[in-house]
Amino acid sequence: MLLQVRQRDTERLGRTIRTRSATIVIDGERVTKIHRKEHLYRNERHWLELMASSGRTPEILACSDQERSITMRYAGVPISPENAPGDWREQMAAVLSILSKAGCHHGDLLPQNVLVHHGRLAIIDFALASASGDLSPKKKRTFSDVHAPSRIGFLLNGFPSGCEVHAFVVWSMAAVPEVEQGISQRLEVIDKIVLSPLLYQDYCKDRLSWLKLFYQMPGMKGSPKGREPFCAFIVLSRAPRYASRKRVFSSETRIVNTEIFDLKCALRAGRLGYLHSSDNQEEARANLRYLSYDEWSLPYSYLMTQRPSFSSIGDVFEALNTLPGTEYVLLRTPSGKSDRPEDYDILVSDYFACKRALGGFAYKSSSRKLFKNVGDPVDNGGSKVAHHVSVGGRNIPFDIRYVGDGYFPRSWQRRMLRDRVLKDGVFVCAPADEFFARAYHALCHKIELPDKYAEEFAARLRSVRQDQLVDQLRRLVMQYLSSNNDRPTRPKDITIPYNPLVKSKFSEWRELYLARREARRGNYSGASKIILNYSSIYQSYWTAGYWVGIVLLRWAAIGLMTRVGAGARALQSAYLAAIEPFDIWQPRRFW
Repeated sequence: MLLQVRQRDTERLGRTIRTRSATIVIDGERVTKIHRKEHLYRNERHWLELMASSGRTPEILACSDQERSITMRYAGVPISPENAPGDWREQMAAVLSILSKAGCHHGDLLPQNVLVHHGRLAIIDFALASASGDLSPKKKRTFSDVHAPSRIGFLLNGFPSGCEVHAFVVWSMAAVPEVEQGISQRLEVIDKIVLSPLLYQDYCKDRLSWLKLFYQMPGMKGSPKGREPFCAFIVLSRAPRYASRKRVFSSETRIVNTEIFDLKCALRAGRLGYLHSSDNQEEARANLRYLSYDEWSLPYSYLMTQRPSFSSIGDVFEALNTLPGTEYVLLRTPSGKSDRPEDYDILVSDYFACKRALGGFAYKSSSRKLFKNVGDPVDNGGSKVAHHVSVGGRNIPFDIRYVGDGYFPRSWQRRMLRDRVLKDGVFVCAPADEFFARAYHALCHKIELPDKYAEEFAARLRSVRQDQLVDQLRRLVMQYLSSNNDRPTRPKDITIPYNPLVKSKFSEWRELYLARREARRGNYSGASKIILNYSSIYQSYWTAGYWVGIVLLRWAAIGLMTRVGAGARALQSAYLAAIEPFDIWQPRRFW
């Protein structure tokens, strides 16, 4: 339960605030909290009366059992970077000592419940506080009191540059002490959260559907995870390093944050369904998102606090210029001539370091619509490199391409980074690379030569007739590649149209194979997009129609079975929710 009192000065006093479980009426120096639930009113009143002499809780002026209301003296505004006293950590230690002596575990010591008044801290919202020895969850998310200084410190002061926020999830409460000891020896623990089995209700009708969202995986049938209370540790990886590792329970190999992955493997010790961790930045984003109530709540707001934000595009490239051990080159900028959103294309030597420095969020990972350019990001074993970077309060699209992604031949990509030149504070391709890179992109990554490129190359190759422009460009590009011992490569981003300089049956069959592979992975939108590109490039409309039909049938069948299964699980979950203990209370989202 969140009690958010956001007054910044006395001029804003005299209003009513409605939270999920109470109404707060502020009238000058008097604050009246009216509870909607009897047990919440009784619990809050009990703890406030018990700690009335501590000086760290609001002074009770009056109580009404009939109205379930508590009238208190005004205790201040939520702690923030602007009003935090210099000794707030010492004061917080004193608060934790008072809670411990009273045998109270608050469970919600978030910034909105830590108030500041004349430089002194006070704690509010004891409605779901519990006795220190009571381990049963009273709500969907119970935050550790011990980690309150760390929690508030990072939210107030931000995170150091170059770090990553990750999550460890222990599916059994009995295993928490062992895992907590192992994590604390290797990583800095930001927060510890006990989660209720009813957590899924914030997003889904049933637990298995929530697990699919949390893991970003289609197959979670029969998994027992989340049936009982479980625990999440939010940790800080200060020196993230990425390398290839074989996944524990599959033959797949992925590039992961080795600091997190190796610790998880050591703690897990081969035990299935025991421990989960986020192995990369995108997985951390998904995990934290579905552990939180919404994007503005903890623990997801840790990620939003840690994410870099830039004032201008110039600041973005300045951050790349000063990124140690990483080189980049700007391939293309938005032309402004297209009706569709355009992006910045950059080629980098270290994908993960660049993504971390820019705070990139992948945004083309999924779509329920067909014929969309979507797929799993590189982080999750896919090929999509499209990211949003926060610039001036807006999400600006950046494609973070990397050496070896097949967008250009690998050796050519290395030469681009080696021969780059600094122009107006941005590293761009050398003149020869710039011309041939644009020509290669226009010929190989487009179904046909776009008008904007036709105009550009016609102006450069004035002696070439318009009807011969494409053939001449193709010859020039092939000569350039041959002179450098390079060969055209199919991009790993399989939804990019690949129009080979020289078409063959092999290249045609490869596109159909990729479409079939994506359909088997459940990416029906990406599979249909590949087939659409294939039909336009190879003019094989009958073959394309056959494969589109297969994709549509699989898409419809899987969708129907998913809805039927979700409906059955929702009925079961509704029954379990109806008999839940009265003290595990938090409003559900309506479906």
